[in-house]
Amino acid sequence: MIRANHQAIDTQDALTIYGISLRTFRRRMNTPTPDQPTPINPTHGSRGHRQLWDAEEIRAHAEGRPLPPHTTEDHPQDLLDRTEIATLINIHPDTFAKDPYAPPPDHTIYDIPHWYRHTIEHYRDNRPGKGHPRTPPPQP
Repeated sequence: MIRANHQAIDTQDALTIYGISLRTFRRRMNTPTPDQPTPINPTHGSRGHRQLWDAEEIRAHAEGRPLPPHTTEDHPQDLLDRTEIATLINIHPDTFAKDPYAPPPDHTIYDIPHWYRHTIEHYRDNRPGKGHPRTPPPQP
């Protein structure tokens, strides 16, 4: 999740900030310590998915400053990916991806579609099913 008012960067941008190689970066991040950043989308660190990092955390760590405090309060402007959406509304990520009623992404960040929390809460509260008639979505 990309918290409201935070900037996400990918590993390549983090390497630029640190001024180190990918190999060194992976070695450092594979032995986590409490004072280092963690990916903001840890479920996407597998092959084929780009890991994203909080830019301010990376900058602080690279400069030897303490990491900024983590925001734990949900905000309507938080950006969620499909996996986080599925968890929030209790469906499988593929169900959301294939749903013709699903809203288009609000942003695509490093080729990863993201939706504002308020977009998904509106979708969840108004999607067809459970007493709502299923009519075809309007065609563009």
